[in-house]
Amino acid sequence: MQPLSRLQQMLQRLGLITSNGQHTSVIHFTAKIRVALAAFIALFLIAWVSLQVAAQTGAVFLLASMGASAVILFALPASPLAKPWNFIAGHLIPACIGLACAHLFTDIALMAATTIALVLFSMYVFECMHPPGGATALVPVIAAQTGQVPDLTFLLCPVLLNLSIMAIAAYLLRRSRWVPAGVHPVTAPAIPVVQVAPADITEALNSMDTVLDIDEEQLLELFEKSKHYAQVRMQGSAGSVRK
Repeated sequence: MQPLSRLQQMLQRLGLITSNGQHTSVIHFTAKIRVALAAFIALFLIAWVSLQVAAQTGAVFLLASMGASAVILFALPASPLAKPWNFIAGHLIPACIGLACAHLFTDIALMAATTIALVLFSMYVFECMHPPGGATALVPVIAAQTGQVPDLTFLLCPVLLNLSIMAIAAYLLRRSRWVPAGVHPVTAPAIPVVQVAPADITEALNSMDTVLDIDEEQLLELFEKSKHYAQVRMQGSAGSVRK
């Protein structure tokens, strides 16, 4: 048992396994099936429609980023990355950047590096972080190497077309409760002040029907900071009352 214990400790230090981590499979089996079917429906519609009305090369390349978005929208609906603004702007703005770089540069290394750097910066500036958008930005870059640099119609079709189909599919599937819609607000009863431990956070995470894109340590830090700001607010309210 000792060698096995040492192996587990080593794997935990490397971050390959966690002893008390949030499970990424907390939802029920039927919900997992529904999420997988939702992704199938969305990607099938995107691929079929795009191949009917768009240039085949661009549409096929864009499937990679749309597939990555499907994982976020359907499997991680509570993540900030899955918000409508993050999804739409997080693809459309990078597509504009990638298209511009494809026309401005000729060296593939410089073109790709500049595109991703500008995409990351723009996602920070416009609060639209959505990792699959990086792949969307590289579609014009890759197409430029074939000698066929896309024009402005690329932004309408396939980009905006694909985004519209995915957004509508995600909205309808969430509205119909076919897939988890994320975290719902709840009213918790008043309880005495207690000390929350990381294990308590893990238990709470694994009792939910969705996966949160945050780990236990960050949640615990957020909880402690929330208590601090609550105390500051209450002290400020008490001070204003005394005045």
